[in-house]
Amino acid sequence: MKNLETVFTDWTILTLAFIAAAIATLHPLSAQALSPSELLDRMNTSALILPVENVIPSSALEFDAGVVLGQQGPEIAGLVGEAFAEPTPVPNGSIASSANYEYLLHPDVSRFLLVVSEDGMPVSIPQETTPEQDTRAKLAQLGIHGGELGTIEHHNLMAQEMNDQGELGVAEIFAHKVFVRRSIGGVNLLDSHIVTSYTPDSRFKKMIGRWPGLASEGHSLNTSISVDEAKLLVLDRLVAEGDTDPVADIVVDSVYEERPELNGRVALALMLRATVHTEPLGLADGDGAWGEKARRYLVSPVPEPAFATSLALGVAILVGVGVRRC
Repeated sequence: MKNLETVFTDWTILTLAFIAAAIATLHPLSAQALSPSELLDRMNTSALILPVENVIPSSALEFDAGVVLGQQGPEIAGLVGEAFAEPTPVPNGSIASSANYEYLLHPDVSRFLLVVSEDGMPVSIPQETTPEQDTRAKLAQLGIHGGELGTIEHHNLMAQEMNDQGELGVAEIFAHKVFVRRSIGGVNLLDSHIVTSYTPDSRFKKMIGRWPGLASEGHSLNTSISVDEAKLLVLDRLVAEGDTDPVADIVVDSVYEERPELNGRVALALMLRATVHTEPLGLADGDGAWGEKARRYLVSPVPEPAFATSLALGVAILVGVGVRRC
């Protein structure tokens, strides 16, 4: 006799199959497209996070872009150890200058650019400090702490010079770049990130990014749906869009989308994101990685009426109630 866990698993798989078939009746597919069950099988949810609590770390609420980034104050000056003069207006914001750097402030105070000036000299970072460590220290100086830091990646940018005979020399580092993603509870925020650049000998050259302040309330960070239910929501969207012929696994993860608030801060809303790759990188790249040629869809984790209809139809079929299409 099967135990309850096995029965529940069998019941779930059977339910998914019937619901997928029901969705197919609502959205006929082309002959070349994958079936709903095949699309479900192609979904990779290893990076999908479905938070159950609507909570933001208190440290993430302390950052105020209007105060920290909206002026060439002590926080910005502290990044390079130089005082900045009063800003002057430019078409896309304002610029404040120090001895070696320029600070460009966008009208959206959460966007900023700190870069070594044309005649400036990049400042050195502390000895035995890597660009990634220096970036973390600079973020802390701005009041950005671990509670909202996602992945931080350090990349060495390489270049090769060609001589007069057309021969390539040895590849050398021409820059270090550190990419900082912003996340809450492991879920990345869309369009909120910082990138820093360093010279080959690790002198600080540039910091550019967007990091808006977070509202104290009004967030929608969590959901009660399961992974299987999330896959069905994505399936319904892909079928509705006619995007049913992926060339690789469909990556399903979760992100936070911004909702502007009156005080210049933003509230966050949880969204499902489906990435459908359209073609791989060329064979010359050799590593089998996927390029940026992909379609991406944001799907609300709250079922829409059309999905509820599909779900009801699937359940009706499951319990044996006859359903006739009109």
